[in-house]
Amino acid sequence: MTIDAIIAALEHELAGYIRRGLKDRAALVEQELARLGRSPGATPSEVVPAEPGSTPTKPATRARKPVERVADAPAYEPPAKPRKAKK
Repeated sequence: MTIDAIIAALEHELAGYIRRGLKDRAALVEQELARLGRSPGATPSEVVPAEPGSTPTKPATRARKPVERVADAPAYEPPAKPRKAKK
């Protein structure tokens, strides 16, 4: 992989983090981009459109059945010692 491909992938990743509001991860990616030689501020947060806060989810209509307890396995019993033969 070339440096240009890595920088392009990191910029794409950075845009996703900014879009989702993950500022701490975006800062880490910006540090890595700076380490690779990209000038800071090339992808400002104003350029990247923000995603909606969250996807609405449908509330649960049924409750889950409780978990049934499985009977315990019988305890291990070592085999009996063989008896000594009588002389």
